[in-house]
Amino acid sequence: MAAATAHAHEPYEITTDAHITHGRLDVHVLVAVRTAAPMCLSDEADQRRLVADPSGAVTLRDALESCARRLYAVSSNGQPLVARQVRVFRTEEDDLDLRVVYPEPGPGALRFEALQLRRLADPTYGATLTVTGPGVFLGQKVLRARDPVLETRFVPAPMTVHSCPQSALRRHVVVAISFVVAAGAIAWGLSKLLRPSQRRPAAAAVLHDARPHAEGRGER
Repeated sequence: MAAATAHAHEPYEITTDAHITHGRLDVHVLVAVRTAAPMCLSDEADQRRLVADPSGAVTLRDALESCARRLYAVSSNGQPLVARQVRVFRTEEDDLDLRVVYPEPGPGALRFEALQLRRLADPTYGATLTVTGPGVFLGQKVLRARDPVLETRFVPAPMTVHSCPQSALRRHVVVAISFVVAAGAIAWGLSKLLRPSQRRPAAAAVLHDARPHAEGRGER
């Protein structure tokens, strides 16, 4: 009996993690090379080269990056999100590691549609998609060619000091410093107003003591 070749993913098994962070949506896909070949490449010779030759992921990089952009149609409130960064490489376990960066979706409806599943020969296999946000689980579903859509809702977490962008954090610091400076100026002004009133009794006493001497000089 021939020994079975170990793979991180069985044929037609796709794992996708979509995570929303501040300013971006990261989509990370792991797919067996044998699955990626027919899903991403139309030419059969290219498919065989990708499967048999580890360097195929490099020589066919442009086609694979284009495929990564088309794996999912992602939309926020009905508006498509356009991929702005793609990275593809082959792992030691004969998987393709695809990473696609989208802009951060707005609050509201968030939709993923797996477009390339229809290219797979067996419609019963598909992709497990898990969607998360900052500290929140948004949804999970096994997508198949006959049911390729996951819809969820994204509600951004409230901003905190730890999660504020640097520009917002700088504004908080500037406001705090301004408050301290203003409080110090008010305290200094009050101290200046109070000092003359504290000295008046001493001055009055000096004038009172001087008056008898002046009267004495007049009598002489």
